[in-house]
Amino acid sequence: MSRHVLPLLAALACAGPRGGAGPAPEPVAAGRARVVSLPETLPPGLSGLAWLPDGRLLAVSERAGQVVLLDPTGVSAPEVRPVSGVPDGLDLEAVAHLGGDRVALGTESHDPGRSVDVVLLGTIGPGGVAVSQAIDLAWAPFGIRPSPNRGVEAVCMAGGTLVAVAEEVGSASGRRFAPVWLRDLSGGPVQTARLLLSSEEGKVSGLSCRPGPDHEVVLTAIERHYATRRLVSWVLPIDGTEPVAPERVLDLQGAMGERSLNPEGLALDPAGGAWIVSDNDHGGVSGPAMLVHLPPGGDRSSGQTPGP
Repeated sequence: MSRHVLPLLAALACAGPRGGAGPAPEPVAAGRARVVSLPETLPPGLSGLAWLPDGRLLAVSERAGQVVLLDPTGVSAPEVRPVSGVPDGLDLEAVAHLGGDRVALGTESHDPGRSVDVVLLGTIGPGGVAVSQAIDLAWAPFGIRPSPNRGVEAVCMAGGTLVAVAEEVGSASGRRFAPVWLRDLSGGPVQTARLLLSSEEGKVSGLSCRPGPDHEVVLTAIERHYATRRLVSWVLPIDGTEPVAPERVLDLQGAMGERSLNPEGLALDPAGGAWIVSDNDHGGVSGPAMLVHLPPGGDRSSGQTPGP
């Protein structure tokens, strides 16, 4: 079994080759996910998710210009803070914690055929998030002109590398891929990569990552499209040029049941458990947002006690 694989994924079968078709989805059994309704007073359209050092989760509201801090234990009430400095015409889609008080925000634009999207960098404090810098991410390396509202859907931090993944999908040699940008925040140019997707219709909608032992980035993402709801992992070489196939695929459909959940953000906690935020604003606001927890380890089809 690959030493790169996170505890959440470690119970599955061996990985497929990085350049091949990838493994078949493995089902996560019903009852393995705990789903909690969030207060309906929170701003609508929660998206993105990041695990903070104090044990809280950080999400963004796509169009309200706010971030929401969530206590996964449910002991403390959610806290809403404003975001200042977001350029006009941009929605917030994703969030990553960069260390200390620094955060990154993925954005999307309503402009069709634009040549770049942006990630915003800023700091978070009691008064909210103050944006201070924008990183341009060019679409030209992928040969894609993105559709409106399909921009930087997910961001995460691995070591000193900021990783951004698009919702827009490209095609290479008959395989669907998600565009990826990587930027060493200590300096240097933006690099690009391609993640091969595991389904015929899914798109990336949430992301968590960590550095691998051999200078790779280990990525875990939500891949979703209506009835498709999966957790997918890849091991991405920093200097790789070939599209990277998935190493693990978990099918979340059974675990989430028939609920009309729309997974929009993903964070992995230090134990390897997965936290997913479900948007309540897709085609109009309906009901509360949801927070989903998948515990780490164990045999996810037999109900074995979770563990790292």
